[in-house]
This record gives sequence, C-alpha cells and structure tokens, in this order.
Amino acid sequence: MSTLPDSIPVASAAEMEALLVEASARGDLVLTAAGRLARRVLHAGRLARTKGPPTGWEGPRVHALGSWTRAAWDSLWEGRRPMTFEASLALWHRAAHEAPPPEGIVPSPSLYLGLQRTLDALGEAGLDPLGPPSDTTLSAWRREATRVFLRLARREALATWPEMVDAVARGLDEGRIAAPGRVMLAGFASPTPLEGRLLEALCSRATPVLVHAARSVSDMDAVRVFASPEAEALGVCAEVLEAWNAGEKNLGVAAADPALLEGLGDRLLELAGREPLDLARAIRFNLVRATPLPGHPLAATALLPIRALGEPRPAACLGSLLASPFVERRFPGWDAALREAIFEAETPLTFDAAVRELGRRGFPVAGLAALARRRTAPLERWISDLMRVLTDLGFPVMGTETRETEAKVWTEHLPAVLDALVREGGDIQASPAEALAWITAAAESRSVAQVSPETAGIQVLPLREAGGLSFDRLWIVGLHGEALPETVIDDPFLPPSLRREIRGGTPESRWAQGLQTLEGLLAGSARVLLSRAAAEGSERPLLPCPLVGDESGTDAARGIRTAEVWREPHPAWVRWPWLRQGFEGLGRPAPAVTPRHLASPLDVSQEIRVTALQSLLDCPFSFFAGQVLGLAAPEAPEEGLSPRVRGTLVHTILAAFLDGLRANAPGWPAEPGEAEAWLRRCAEAELAKGTGDAYWRAERDRLLGGEEGGGLLPGWLALERERALQGWRMERAEVPFDGLPLGPLTLRGRVDRVDRSERDGARAVWDYKTGRAPAGSGVLDGRDAQIPAYVAAVLREDPASGVREAGYVSLRSEEDLRAPSPVRLGSPKEPLAWPEALGRWRAAVLERASAPLAGRFDADPNAEPGALFSRRRGTCEHCAFHLLCGRWDEAGDGDDEPGEDEP
Repeated sequence: MSTLPDSIPVASAAEMEALLVEASARGDLVLTAAGRLARRVLHAGRLARTKGPPTGWEGPRVHALGSWTRAAWDSLWEGRRPMTFEASLALWHRAAHEAPPPEGIVPSPSLYLGLQRTLDALGEAGLDPLGPPSDTTLSAWRREATRVFLRLARREALATWPEMVDAVARGLDEGRIAAPGRVMLAGFASPTPLEGRLLEALCSRATPVLVHAARSVSDMDAVRVFASPEAEALGVCAEVLEAWNAGEKNLGVAAADPALLEGLGDRLLELAGREPLDLARAIRFNLVRATPLPGHPLAATALLPIRALGEPRPAACLGSLLASPFVERRFPGWDAALREAIFEAETPLTFDAAVRELGRRGFPVAGLAALARRRTAPLERWISDLMRVLTDLGFPVMGTETRETEAKVWTEHLPAVLDALVREGGDIQASPAEALAWITAAAESRSVAQVSPETAGIQVLPLREAGGLSFDRLWIVGLHGEALPETVIDDPFLPPSLRREIRGGTPESRWAQGLQTLEGLLAGSARVLLSRAAAEGSERPLLPCPLVGDESGTDAARGIRTAEVWREPHPAWVRWPWLRQGFEGLGRPAPAVTPRHLASPLDVSQEIRVTALQSLLDCPFSFFAGQVLGLAAPEAPEEGLSPRVRGTLVHTILAAFLDGLRANAPGWPAEPGEAEAWLRRCAEAELAKGTGDAYWRAERDRLLGGEEGGGLLPGWLALERERALQGWRMERAEVPFDGLPLGPLTLRGRVDRVDRSERDGARAVWDYKTGRAPAGSGVLDGRDAQIPAYVAAVLREDPASGVREAGYVSLRSEEDLRAPSPVRLGSPKEPLAWPEALGRWRAAVLERASAPLAGRFDADPNAEPGALFSRRRGTCEHCAFHLLCGRWDEAGDGDDEPGEDEP
C-alpha cells in the first residue's frame, strides 16, 4: 500500500466530523470505514444546510466504503451476481459431497459456516483462498473443498466479496468507473489488505485525503473499578443523567463488553421514568442492540413445528406453539382444550399422537398432520409445509402494540431467508433436524434491530459502533481484559503459518487492534471516563484491561467503587420514589435532591400473583425487598428436604392423583382400594425423581407409611373418602386464573382444588397447606389473600353454582389430620354469603395496601390478634429480610429464644 498517502491525524472526532461535513458540502466524495459515521456526517451536513439560505443542491456523496463498493460493482455489469449467504451454504454443501470431509466430520450447515468464515478471513487478508499445501488433515481437506467451492461458484456465475472488490479496483484502474474527483477517506487508520487494494485504486484516480481521529492512551485517566457489572451500570447511568440535567445533550456510552448493554438500557429506563413526560425535559436515549434472527421470539416460534419433529418430547413444542401470543385463538376455550390435550396428558405424546389429540378437540392440524408424515424431503418441501402450518394457525397474530421488530421479522427477515434457501438450495434432501439446522444457519446472517433515532441525546453503543463518533462526554464501560483486547481467532481449518497472516490471528495482532480501537474511541470526546467491573458474580473475577491501568492500581487508597444505593446513593438514583421512601421508613434523611432529580410515581405492576399479594399483606417491606427490589432470600443450611421441596412434592402428587382418578379408580369412593393404589403410584413416580438418599427415603415413609402402615397421604385419602361418600367429588386441580380485578390491581394465580357437589352442583374451594395453616377466623379481615381470591376466581367463572365451602386442607403431619380438617370458612349448616364476605375482604385488603400502592413500604408485620412481637414470631419468624427493615436492629433476637424447659 505504498501508493496510499499518509493519513492526517486529528485530535478529536469532532474535528474530523467538521472536516467531513465541509468536504461533503464542496461536493467531495466522502467514504467512511463505518456506516454509523457516514450517517452522522449526513445528518450534520443536512443540519448545516438548513441554517443557510435556501438553495438548490446535489445530495451529499457520503457513503460507507462497503455500500459504495456494492453500488460501483452494480454499475460494472460484470455478468455475475453477488454471492449471498444462502448461496454460499448451498455451494459448500455440494463441495463437501464432491470432496468428502475426513472421517468423523459430518457435513452440516455448521461446518459450512466455519468454512465460509475461513474463506472470508483469507480474502480480507488478501491471501490466496486456497492457501499453501498443508500437512494437517483438516487444512488439506479445507483446501480441496475450497477449490471445488470456487469452481462451482464460477460455474454458477457467483462472485465472492473479494472478487467484487477486485473488479471495482480494476474498473477504477481501467476508467470504467468515473473518477470521483476529490475523495475524503475517514477512519482508515489501518486498512485491511482487501480495503487497501480498493483504496489504492481510488487514490490513483482521485485526489485523496485520508483522515483519522486518535488520542493517546497515556493522556487518559485510569480505569475506574466497580465491584460488579450491576454497580458499574448504576454508577455510570447516574453520571449520564447528571450530565443530561446539566444541559449536555450529546452523550455517548460505549460498551466494550456487549453483555452490559441490557443492564444499561434497563437502568436508563428507570431513570427516565416510564410514564408520559414533559417532552422538553424527557430523557431521550438510543440503545443500539441487535438480536440474531434465530433468537427473536417470533422467528423461534415460527420454527417450532419443524423443531418438534426432532425433539424427544414433541408435544411440549407443539403446546408452546399453540399457546403463543402469535397464534390466533380460533374457538372459545382454546387454552383449556390445549391444556387437556397436551399439558395434562398422562403419558408423553409422540408427534402423531399429539396431532391426533389436538385434532379431536378442533384444532386446525391439517398442516401438522402433513408435516408428521415427512421423514426426509427437499428443503423446499419442508419450507412449504412449514408455511402451510403457520397459515392454518393464522400466524402471526399482530396486536395493536406490535413492535416494529416483530413486523420486520415476518415481513422482511424471515421471508428473505426462506425464499433464498428455496432458491439456492431447495433441492437439498434433509431430515427434520437437518432442515431446522439449514434454516437456523441461514438466519444467522441476519440480525433484528429496533429502529431508534441516531440523533437521540444519549447513545448507548457496542464498541465497534462508536468509533469515529463525536460526543460532549463519553463513557467507555466494561473495559476488562476479556473484552479488550479480543481473544485470538482460533480457526481449526488454518495451519499456524496462515493464522499469523490474518488480522486477529495472533496475540500481537489483537493487541495492536485493541490499542487502535481504544485510541480511536478516546478521540470521541474531550471528556472520557473509563470503567470496568472487578468481578461478575461471586466466583468470576474479571482481569484488568492490559492496554490501560486501573484506578485502584495507581491509587490504592481509592479502592473499588460499589455504587450502593442504600449506603451512598448518587442524587440521580434518589429519583426513585421507593428509595426516598425507604430512607424515610428507616428514619434516615435521604440525600439532598434537586427538582430535576425527582422521579415518576412508582411503577406498580397491574397484574400480580396471589402469593405476591400475600407477601404484601404480611409485611409491605418484605414485599418491597423481595418483589420490587428482587432480592433473593439467603439459602439457609438445612438438614433434609426443605419445606419448599416438600410442599412442591405434595402438591404435584395430589394434582397427578386427581387428574387420573377417574380413569384409574372408576369405583371411587365405594371401593377405596383402586384409589389408594393410584395415589401410591403417583407418589412413587414423583419420589423417584429425588436423590434416593436417606432424607428422601424418610419422606417416602412419612407420606406413604412404613412397615407398620400409616402415612400422611393414605390418612388424607381416608378423610377425602368420607367427604366423597357425602356427595362431594374432586373436580379439578391446579386451576389457573388471571385478570381477577382487585381495585387498581389485577390478580393471577392457581387454585389447588375445586370440588363439586353431586346433589346441587355447589362447589368447594380448597388450598393445600404443608406448613402452618391460618386460623379460619382471620382469613376475611385482610390478613389472607389466597382463599378469598380463589373463591372470587371460581365465582367469576360460574357465579350461578355458588361456593358452599372453602378453606385449607392441612397436610403438615398425620397429627393435623386428626384435628378438625379441613379448616373451613363456611359449612353446609352455616354457608357464608360470599358476595358480601368478599366485599368486606376487598375493602380490608385495599386499606392494608393503600400505603404500598402510594409508594410507602413500611416494615409493618401483620400480627394475628393477641400475637406478641417482642421476639421474632408470627410474620417475622421466617422473614428473609428482617435484618434490612430496621425493626429488629436493637432486639436481642438470638438471646431471647426460649430454652427447652421454658414455656
């Protein structure tokens, strides 16, 4: 590249942008290394035009080098078409069959992806695509397969990208492409050999000016070290908001570690507020994030029919498809019928059996039935069958709030991939798993990005997207050693001698790349802040970036930053109402905050689980810590099975028992033997999923009895038989509901069991309790959420039948079975007037929840009448957050426990 002129270094990206805007205004051709920089220059140039007098003008000639090259190629009329990603996969497939791979390597789309990446890397490095002869078996085979691939490409008149670049360079040399006059080349501090070939040809036919912005790492402050990625996101977003409030409206956040992007976006949303804001003061940010097409929910759902054919449990895939929001509910009771057909099946269903079950219940399964008959078929047939299935299902249903990305997946990205596969490789024979692999591999070439304004005041970008852009202030986050320099390319198809020739193929190359990337980013602003996390989780320390020193390394006294919102919250985070109110609840003054830091009202979810409402009624602070903050309860060391595991086990056994009772014990309740045998089978099936150690064996004896008989479950069944002989029938178990209104909230949950009377159709609602059950007298006074909510859900479903009985079935121990069981609210003699009782309950619950709904979460445990809280008893006894609420800060909790001899 000796003919290239020296690049003109400038001190800042702002200065480079000004030069490029000036050049475009003169009519010069401006070519940039990155597309985002070209769009920024175009926008800045148009703004400058609007400030001058009205005038006719030719559109600015500003392009990314890649897009300009493609347009120049099209103008040459070479008689070949560009090699598409799908065409390359199809050609590699044919090449692998003409030149079979070594034994043990199976031809597949993933193999073809690796071969294409190797070919691209060699082309970018300006090397012979075949490479020199190699002694390694894999490299020698790649060389032969590449020879066949290129021969097939020439026969199909397909041009690879290096061939297109070379054709454009020849076109410039031969004068077939018009000389561009003066050309400004930006961001090419170290062009690849392939780029160099093109730039040389451009420079020979034009007056070139190369410019790039860079700033020495030695001019920078050290990297600030935060305790964790979460602390880094908290701290940086607070600083961004502070700069925004100070009037800076061109801010950038560049993430060296892409995993940080999600957390940064969530934190900025919380700071911005989620309710409509004053547009003059609203925080406007653009998060640049792309999702690979196979990972997008709509695309992944669309491929479920083919995926199901290759899954060991295909019915689960079909159930996920039919339950998805993208499928049209064609008849009332769609979800209930699906649950009965798929999710409540007693044994795992094959694909054919699942389709038959669905067909019997009225689901449109003609396309699925046709798909089920396929074993091996051309890709074209698989794709046409897939589209038939999706058409039968009305896929996709697009709601009124459909995001733009979902519409583009269905109208642009996925159809383009499927059409290209049919066009380029429709005759390829494939099994279901192979067809899915082909579609997924082809889809990997496309990413789905939310269209967002590049002119937003805060730009949150991956590192590669931020190069060359100018900001008033720039944060470079996630700058740890695993992110920069990048890891060395490990290509098994290339011998070491060739890897050294490829950019990124050696540590030295990666070091040079990383330093160049960092120096280009540092020129993005006069004020750049670098940061990283010290560790991710408790067991994964993150090494420092070797290109720039840590703050803790240069000044050990400053140590690691924590960004703790409770200990030393940044004023920006005091915008959170719950944080300010938390300080008030703890009796501590909140940090001073100006009006611009004030936040929107607390965003309370409009649908919560009944169990979460119970947490709110028990103690608002416990709800705040667990549900709002998402804090996890510490795992307490326990001997044996935890109460949670034992409770889940019992619930699962009883649900399975009821689901199969009619089929497995048709003589119930007159003949109890069949039912007890079925109960034992259900229990043994669930117990077999445990570890089988002494604790699980003891649990089996507790539930089913030992050598001397007894057992919790047989005792429960005997009590249920007494009720059954009185005319009660266990009707349904684990009954889900949602959309149940409660003031400003909406509840969802799952009723453990609903019974029905054979005499008059009245129902009973029961909740299993494997721990301590509430006293029946306090259930309706606002201290309990479950039974009243469950009764309200059952009455909403069928108000005419009514609920005669409701309560708790205690399954804590055999002794509990001998006590009055179940604990009833209402009885055959004195049934409750549930509409009136539920009205009182709703009023009591809303009164209890009024402060939390307004954003106050005081530590206020709900005691039963007469309960004492001088010791940690009642609601507080098992609370995981009692050390946070302040209520027990001065109580000698550990010393006040009664001894064995105390009453």
